[in-house]
Amino acid sequence: MSSAIAVADTRDGELCAGTGQALAAARLLAGADGSLALLIVAPEPAGLAAAASFEGVERILTVEAGSGTLPSEVVAAAASAARETAAAAIVFAHGPDAMAAAPALAVELGAALVTDVTAIAAGGSGSLLTRSLYGGKVAADLALPAGVPAVVTVRSGSFTPPGEATPPTPEPLAAPDPDPAYEHLGYLEPESGNVDITRAELLVAAGRGIGERENLEQIEAVAAAFGGELAASRPLVDAGWVPASRQVGQSGRTVEPKVYLAFGISGAVQHLAGIRDAGVVIAVNSDPEAPIFRVADYGAVADAVEVAEGLERVRGG
Repeated sequence: MSSAIAVADTRDGELCAGTGQALAAARLLAGADGSLALLIVAPEPAGLAAAASFEGVERILTVEAGSGTLPSEVVAAAASAARETAAAAIVFAHGPDAMAAAPALAVELGAALVTDVTAIAAGGSGSLLTRSLYGGKVAADLALPAGVPAVVTVRSGSFTPPGEATPPTPEPLAAPDPDPAYEHLGYLEPESGNVDITRAELLVAAGRGIGERENLEQIEAVAAAFGGELAASRPLVDAGWVPASRQVGQSGRTVEPKVYLAFGISGAVQHLAGIRDAGVVIAVNSDPEAPIFRVADYGAVADAVEVAEGLERVRGG
């Protein structure tokens, strides 16, 4: 029987959505009969452990650390937990903190390193891990033989978090010695204009297919008419049309609105990762082959701006 550890994704004293997704991936790597543990490295881990109500977690290991995000803290804690549990896999949510810690942890444990994983297929002889390359244009399948230890990071939105359950009693582990070469000062968040698109129930999103910058005003008008918030794909953020706080996708925000209305968004894999948990996806695009139609619940092959104008008129009338 194998075991796996998911490293909690935390920020400002709270568990982030990546925690559940890392647990889902760790469960696949451990196998149906394997054991699953959650490692929480934080200044005050007890409170986070009480909130870790994830089904299938058999152990919660806690480490009290100065910031919980410095690579030296995470690597020392995860290495200790891996040795204590004889874990074959340690899983992180892919992100800046994980990419700082995961490679060093793999070296520390003499383990394989597989980053930005989007799918896992487990079998008796091992696991097949899928990751995308070249901006999502190529999918690579990597075979991980059974018994080979691995450190894995998983892409946001690629795995469905487990259901809720009463968390087990946390088990404290010894805290790592602080590294004087590092000091965590805090996080710099982008200006959001007092809007958090991750909390919106309706998002009206614009992509490159709207054409001119002036057409963005029409998309904004639809959002206002229906009481939603404006969002955008990366090309509009890169062009400076929309602030980064409104970007949806792998390099932006992962959102869970009840309705996601996409105008002129083709649906690159990085963008689709950000809307995986949306309730209803409605897409308007002039290209019938646009990838977003493969995930949309409803779609219209039409000019995005013309449809937006029609929606505003209907709402206004």
